[in-house]
Amino acid sequence: MTVQQIDRDQLRALASGATPGPWSYPGEILGLPCSTVFAGDPKRTHAAYVAAMGPHDGAFIAAARTAVPALLDMLDQAEQRIRDLTQEVQDERGACLDQIEQVQARDARIKAVRELHSPSDEQVIMGDCAAEECDHQEIEDCPTEPFTVCAECYRAAIELNPYYGEQGVDDVAWPCPTIHALDGEQ
Repeated sequence: MTVQQIDRDQLRALASGATPGPWSYPGEILGLPCSTVFAGDPKRTHAAYVAAMGPHDGAFIAAARTAVPALLDMLDQAEQRIRDLTQEVQDERGACLDQIEQVQARDARIKAVRELHSPSDEQVIMGDCAAEECDHQEIEDCPTEPFTVCAECYRAAIELNPYYGEQGVDDVAWPCPTIHALDGEQ
């Protein structure tokens, strides 16, 4: 029999209608076997006879008078606790899913920033030519070297100053300050 198959309301009605407990089962009276379960006060002034089927049945019947209502109460409390915990778990799950969503959104924004501030290999003027201390007549005559810059920082610098880079590009070198900040570096 499962918990769902027990008619608790019927058991409670039966317990409410029974003679108040505690009940007792002495097993013997004056040294003779006894199949009487006493209901009421321990002095047995209000005794009731309940036929027992065997020597252990009486003890069980007597104990059941107080145990059944207590077990029903414990079962109700346990089920309420399960409902409460289930609700707590559902609430925590919801909060965790919200946090996961927030982390995923943050990670998507970080990924977008990283994509903007990605490394880009550019040909740049270096050394004396960048400092305009070379012997070349035109800047186009200065040799270039590959140099890894931050694509977004370099784009923004050129947008602000079309002549940017003619005097060096060290301040847009990759990894740029944005990438250092994302990586937790100073």
